[in-house]
Amino acid sequence: MGEAAFSGRGFLLFCMGALAAVAHGALPDPVAFCAGYAAFGLVPLSVSYSSEYFDRISDRAGLRTLISGGSGMLVLHPEMATPALKIALTPNALALALATGLAVAGIVTPVFACMVGLGALLGWWYSAPPLRFVARGLGEASTAATLGMFIPATGYQVMADRIDPTLLPFLFPLLCYGMIFILSVELPDMEGDRLSGKRTFVVRYGRKVSVWAIFGCAAAASLFYALFPWEGGDSVIPAALSLIMLGTGAAGVLLPCESRKCLVRRSTANLAALNAFVLIANLSLLAGIAG
Repeated sequence: MGEAAFSGRGFLLFCMGALAAVAHGALPDPVAFCAGYAAFGLVPLSVSYSSEYFDRISDRAGLRTLISGGSGMLVLHPEMATPALKIALTPNALALALATGLAVAGIVTPVFACMVGLGALLGWWYSAPPLRFVARGLGEASTAATLGMFIPATGYQVMADRIDPTLLPFLFPLLCYGMIFILSVELPDMEGDRLSGKRTFVVRYGRKVSVWAIFGCAAAASLFYALFPWEGGDSVIPAALSLIMLGTGAAGVLLPCESRKCLVRRSTANLAALNAFVLIANLSLLAGIAG
């Protein structure tokens, strides 16, 4: 899933949830935030190694790009498979131990510790048997839900000590963008994923349907921002930024291409637009809190 970028984007989404909590009245708590992310941030590290391990066979069928998930290191060095698996288990164990210790110390709530545990399971089962979401047609749903809902909700919870129903509208466009992220990563890898037995959305429905799905998700997010202005920050900024994502999504529909080089460019443009949205949205929230 482009694990290095996934980890960085995950941090920004965690920040977004925490900032949203403060914007809605929670008291800023730097200790809880830093301690909470120290625990939760170990989970993406585990995902990077577990995906390398469980995808090491299927990765042989694909050609790697800058946005492909994993590094392909175990394809070149299969003797490192067992150490990689042991390393993958370690961050999850540390995350659970730290989250539990923080809950016992009263720095975070037990709910947060449970959310860390659930995040560890979701990340593990993305590529690990017996569930192996990516091979069951559930990879997109699990990734979109993790990026668009679970990570920002965890950031919100660690700062507010609760999950409010009012958080759900805040998460809807992020859920759309989480889907755009995973579909964009999958677009150039359709042939390799098909050969390796992965049942991704792109493999099952093809690139034409997938680029329309990306555009549809971008349109849904932009429409949401038009109907429900941003709370806690500058309401114009997220709406304007959503148009950038809408533009890159529309380009995929209006200017279709099939060459791998072109597909990588299109997917990279989508991911760059997503990165810009998350970063500037955080700055918007921070400005709203400071102002």
